Amino acid sequence: EEQCSDSEKSDQTSFTQDYDKYKEKKKRKERKRKEERKEREQERTFFKDMVEKKDEKMHSIM
Repeated sequence: EEQCSDSEKSDQTSFTQDYDKYKEKKKRKERKRKEERKEREQERTFFKDMVEKKDEKMHSIM
């Protein structure tokens, strides 16, 4: 009987550990995706600004 409860306990523990790992992985993935999204946004605004500045220059030349 004792052994049974022990093995159940260890199963529960390993499940909990796996689940924690899984959650941690997921969190890290989310964080990474958010950072990448932020970088893309920054790049987009950067290029947009550059294009607008170029347009202004072209207009001022004309």
